[in-house]
Amino acid sequence: MIFYTKTYHKSLFEELKDLEENIFIPPYDERELKSLILAKDKCTWLIYKDDLSRQIGFIVYRLTKISFEICRIGILSLYRRYGAGTFLLNKLKFKLSDTQYRKIEIWIYDGNLPIQLWLRKNGFIATEIKDEGFYLFEYFFTGDCNG
Repeated sequence: MIFYTKTYHKSLFEELKDLEENIFIPPYDERELKSLILAKDKCTWLIYKDDLSRQIGFIVYRLTKISFEICRIGILSLYRRYGAGTFLLNKLKFKLSDTQYRKIEIWIYDGNLPIQLWLRKNGFIATEIKDEGFYLFEYFFTGDCNG
């Protein structure tokens, strides 16, 4: 089950805050999270829920001039390797297929090897590195929504 939203409401914030605190070390603080939810560049949230409506993970993306940019993605550790992250990513790829955009971008810290390997498995390639230790991974749309 997937829950899609573009608009801010208090229950969304509470759901995302709980997920954020249970997925990331360190998590965004309340101010950072609200800033991301209320971003002027109109971030969109996809929240993945299981059959019992428990929040399992989420992906946050926004449209730039040339691509979809993933701002944040996370799955609760107990639910990793069961396809929730790939499901969310494929939803985003499907949305991409219906637009004029041809790529998805995400910046990843060089110390986060598990997400780098997962992105590569899902068709992303590292195209750039910043001095601060971040890699730009890009997915180029080829017409196949499943990667």
